[in-house]
Amino acid sequence: MENKEKDMSFKYYYCRSQRMAGFLMFKFGFKLLSLDPDRNYESRNVFKFFNSQPLLDAIEDYRNLNKK
Repeated sequence: MENKEKDMSFKYYYCRSQRMAGFLMFKFGFKLLSLDPDRNYESRNVFKFFNSQPLLDAIEDYRNLNKK
């Protein structure tokens, strides 16, 4: 991920992918802070995590796994 410094400027990371959120919670043990409905799409949810470098690294791992 090229913009890791920029990504760390936010306190929270909002994830709109249920699959990615599950990966972060079950594979790496990140705690879900809240689960809210998406304002733009009623049938979707937004998953809120604390932003951290290990979280960004895990997201990068998830994206690399799904490229294959």
